[in-house]
Amino acid sequence: MSNDVPLSLAREQIPTLVTSFGVALRSMSPLTRPSRLPENPRVLTARFTAPSQRLVDHYAAWSGAPPARYRDSLPPHFCSHWAFSMLARVGGQAPYNVTEILNQGLRLQLKAPLPRGEDLLLRGHLEDVSEDAQRVRIHTRIVAGWAQQPEAVIVDSYATIPKRGAAKAKPAARVEPEYETIGEWSVGADDGLKFGLLTGDFNPIHTFWPLARRSKFRGCILHGFGMVARTWEKLADAGQEIADIDLRFIRPLPLPREGLQVQLAAPDADGRRTFRLQGRDGSTHLAGSFTG
Repeated sequence: MSNDVPLSLAREQIPTLVTSFGVALRSMSPLTRPSRLPENPRVLTARFTAPSQRLVDHYAAWSGAPPARYRDSLPPHFCSHWAFSMLARVGGQAPYNVTEILNQGLRLQLKAPLPRGEDLLLRGHLEDVSEDAQRVRIHTRIVAGWAQQPEAVIVDSYATIPKRGAAKAKPAARVEPEYETIGEWSVGADDGLKFGLLTGDFNPIHTFWPLARRSKFRGCILHGFGMVARTWEKLADAGQEIADIDLRFIRPLPLPREGLQVQLAAPDADGRRTFRLQGRDGSTHLAGSFTG
């Protein structure tokens, strides 16, 4: 299947759009968003209708996966689709404007593959909210499964809301391991829109050039989950199995971009391997580690 993504797939994103837009609209005004952080945030639950085979096939193809890799299961990084509206609902319990939230990273723990054709059972919880002089930090957790196995995938999402006028903290210096390039991928100018059609995340910074050009990025940037999907599949092409992955978004990825290198280091004493996504100019866009 080619990387062409039909516009008709947008119909499958309507429930996600309605939920996420409603949360965003309520959070934009102090009159409608929560006035304070709840002492005991609610555990939210939802049944998520099984994505169509057509949607999953197009998503896997866009990610770079060969057709046989996910013949019977959902790609693990397809949480960009099924977790999106739940993450919005959980984040909406905090007294902040969710449209200002910036994704910082995530952890995925895979206990079992999610099968195709099964409705997903989701549980979401606001794990932690903290703040310092520079930012508010928000940690949310989504647990996904199906009727026979209600806890198959655990998604921990880490996000921040920068405080206006706060000085940017300098990142701590770190010693980098030796990396080997194990694969490359590229994205076109319209890949933000394609990923939105596949996941329901139509944030204009990723999909709508007239507005994106007025942002600090001066154009569209790829979704963080889009970087994860393409990088994950290059790791899989290199024979890497992933059961527990922890990663951080380092630098936005402007569209279009060619020759992005997926680089992998040797395993440490515990068998954990670090990896990164690096541009031709040496910029690191994504970095993390995983175990198989």
